[in-house]
Amino acid sequence: NASLQFSFVPPGARSLGTGGAFIGLADDATAAYTNPAGLTQLVDTEISVEYRRARYSTSFIVNDLPTYDSANSSEDGIGFLSVVIPRENWAVSFYRHEYLNYSTEFLGAAESSFLRTFFSTIDVKGVNYGASGAYKFSDTLSVGLGIAYSQFDLDSFTARPNNGGFDQPGAFASGQSGDDNDVVFNAGFLWKATERLAIGGVYRDGGNF
Repeated sequence: NASLQFSFVPPGARSLGTGGAFIGLADDATAAYTNPAGLTQLVDTEISVEYRRARYSTSFIVNDLPTYDSANSSEDGIGFLSVVIPRENWAVSFYRHEYLNYSTEFLGAAESSFLRTFFSTIDVKGVNYGASGAYKFSDTLSVGLGIAYSQFDLDSFTARPNNGGFDQPGAFASGQSGDDNDVVFNAGFLWKATERLAIGGVYRDGGNF
């Protein structure tokens, strides 16, 4: 399972375009995850949908030199979905965030006389279903808090035959399969220090699986 590729990139094109500085801006529906304090800046109900396609490349050894090859795979789908309902001094939001979606399979050491051939496959997914709320204490200070139900699903398998068969000494097959869930939370603040300077901060709790 060493090849697991998590994505902790915040959702939304604007957030990516500011290189993470969106924590201090947080003025659209993706703030539900990035910095819930920013939800108080919205004046109308807003929906955000992010479609994300990710390409992965996993290296593995193919012969004794050693030479490496890579298994290329891709996953696509709705990476983030949220709706924000703002009121005068407060706002609430509901969201779905996919923080892990990865699968691949490959045949390693296929051309090796010293290393035994092995076959590996993995499919893993992680999704948060959350709700966030924010309150505006003044024109310059807002705070927010979110809670989410976090799911994690794993299915992996590795097989290594010996001299062409699983009935020979030293051959093995092993796998890990399971799912778990946890309750996670995030909290943030947004302080508009001046007309041109805003400072934001976030604490985000990850799941234990």
